[in-house]
Amino acid sequence: MFYIYSMQRIKWTERKFSFDYPEGMFPFFLERLRGTPARIEEMIKNIPEEILVRKRGNEWSVKEHIGHLIDLEELHDGRIDDYLNKLETLR
Repeated sequence: MFYIYSMQRIKWTERKFSFDYPEGMFPFFLERLRGTPARIEEMIKNIPEEILVRKRGNEWSVKEHIGHLIDLEELHDGRIDDYLNKLETLR
């Protein structure tokens, strides 16, 4: 797992997204979203609580990031509905 931390991560605000995926990609995205809780649990299961809540300056802690993902779950569910209803613009 240490190799992950040596990579240079791309900031969320600098990521580029494509919205022209074919409908056949929907099962992949759905499975990816459904698997998020298990991946998070696996990633943090051996990390002590004091590290999970630690903040550096104004940056979010690991737990705050996880909480943000949970808060966005409703948005993800809505976007899946938008996608299934073939709306031109997702919420």
